[in-house]
Amino acid sequence: MAQYYTDFSEYTVGSQPSDFTERWDTANIAATVETVSGTTGGKVLRAVMSNNGPSAISWDEIDNDSDRNDVEILTRVRRTAGGGSDQMGTLARAINPEATRTGYFTTVSNRVKASRYLNENFNNFSSSTFSVSDDVWYFLRSQFSGTNLKFKAWSGAIGDEPADWDIETTNSDISAAGWVGFFNYNSGTIEYDLLSVGTNGDVAPTSAVATGPDTPINPSVTNLLATSVRLTWEQG
Repeated sequence: MAQYYTDFSEYTVGSQPSDFTERWDTANIAATVETVSGTTGGKVLRAVMSNNGPSAISWDEIDNDSDRNDVEILTRVRRTAGGGSDQMGTLARAINPEATRTGYFTTVSNRVKASRYLNENFNNFSSSTFSVSDDVWYFLRSQFSGTNLKFKAWSGAIGDEPADWDIETTNSDISAAGWVGFFNYNSGTIEYDLLSVGTNGDVAPTSAVATGPDTPINPSVTNLLATSVRLTWEQG
């Protein structure tokens, strides 16, 4: 169980993040960190697709997590004006090169979709009505747990997250752990404001994960210690 979070503020502007890797149709995509006002960390990961086709960007930091088979993924994404992209979203359990690509992906376009590639054979196995507009930010949250898959999308703030899922379905086609990251299809420009991941039952955090020891304080113990000190002083 682990949590991961980035708003891309730690990366160099104008360069591809050092621990993100372009996958599948790599000739079709150029991913760089760019400065954009009004975003969580002041920067985004901008993915520019030059031709129609599937493009993925995985987060290398999660590759060594043995629990990455079951993940929850949260991101904030938008399509720029004239972007033209058909699908934008996240992927999990992704493996293999372009010729035999395999993985699940959850995306938004004119619908929310739960789809998969299995040895390069595409299948959209669940969808629900949801239409995106250019230059509007959308939050996407997806869960992959065993054969269960859930997905929701919404505009506005993180606090506007709906209680219900847009999609709740099952699929057993892909069980092996793989890359976790972003998925886009068709040409255009997509910007990702953040990427958050929780593995093996951990929730995808909505802000940076605390590092270092975290020692909880038991209020009853604190009160007892304070009372003991006060009694010692009074008796002295």
